[in-house]
Amino acid sequence: MKTLLALGCSFTNENWFSKIHPEIDCSFPKWPAIVGDKLGYNVINLGQNGNSNDFIFKTCQDYLVNNKVDMVCVLWTQSARLNVHDMDNINWSVPGGFDKTAINSKYLKIFNIDKFASIVKDKKNIMKLANEHLRNIYMLDQLCTHKNIPAYHMQGCESFIPFDVKYRDYYKAFIHSKYFTLLENISERIWRWPFYKELGGVSISDYFHYNDKPTHIISEKDTHPNAKGQQVIADNFMEIIK
Repeated sequence: MKTLLALGCSFTNENWFSKIHPEIDCSFPKWPAIVGDKLGYNVINLGQNGNSNDFIFKTCQDYLVNNKVDMVCVLWTQSARLNVHDMDNINWSVPGGFDKTAINSKYLKIFNIDKFASIVKDKKNIMKLANEHLRNIYMLDQLCTHKNIPAYHMQGCESFIPFDVKYRDYYKAFIHSKYFTLLENISERIWRWPFYKELGGVSISDYFHYNDKPTHIISEKDTHPNAKGQQVIADNFMEIIK
């Protein structure tokens, strides 16, 4: 049987449950299982809560070193999620978004979110953030191409968190990134490229919020996809899988 490797953050994690609504049964099939069932593929789901795009790429790379798969599907996450070095365990596997609750994490106490926000305001650093997002997608796709594995991409939660940066400044950096043109060349394998509605694309989060589909998320407080949302993600992947 052929094998599908699926990667992403909490939108992908097969064991995800709602911390906001613990009373809700979240054992419904996640999109990798649905896609695998449609294709008749065995599924390896490596999605984890809080994954950064960098960690998603490295997870894929590490898995492909010793394992053979026939297809890779990636639901990319927020560009502002960065890996923080975990001294306790000597690794780089403590990804997370920099929101107010994350600052209480023992791994993020050394991280100054206000300093990060001020740094990102610099237009040169806005470009670095855009490059970081697109570079990971390009590297993963190149890795799969090298191994003759078809790879398909989709943006899950909204990628850009403004940190007081004007959206137009980030969008300008995004389309001027040297990786943008490279990804344009494989856009037939990227769902609704280039991800932002302002640029003519869409992310799954935008799709749920701007297409009158509130029934596709857990609740207004927990915007993770519910069973219907997971089905939509799977259906949208099937649109681009060839």
